[in-house]
Amino acid sequence: MMNGIVPPCSRLLSSRGLEWSFALPDSTDAINALGVTSGPVDTVGSLTEADFPTERVRQLEDDIRKVLQAESAFLKEDVKDELIGIRSDIAQSNQERQEDVDRTARETKEEIHELKEAVGLTSRRMERGNLGVKENSG
Repeated sequence: MMNGIVPPCSRLLSSRGLEWSFALPDSTDAINALGVTSGPVDTVGSLTEADFPTERVRQLEDDIRKVLQAESAFLKEDVKDELIGIRSDIAQSNQERQEDVDRTARETKEEIHELKEAVGLTSRRMERGNLGVKENSG
């Protein structure tokens, strides 16, 4: 304050909560004391909140947030699709494996059945052969 009058640069920037009060006049005095023009400082001091593009910045931030959300949603959907594909591949692989197990079990049972028949046939032949040998030797 100078002589009880609030200088024009003493503004409250509510969006940032900054009070310029004496900082700008002191800066102007210091710059003038150095022999440098204080025009740019005075220009800054005369700015109002309307001079700051806060609404545009908020809009840009919202736009960026929306783009990031859309990208995130796309990536989530892409991941879901990939997981569905992986699950499908696993299910198909499990089905193929089960079919292989079933086929192998069926083939093994058939081979065991054939072996049992061969053993039975061989046993019957041996019994006939043994009976024939016993009858001839006695």
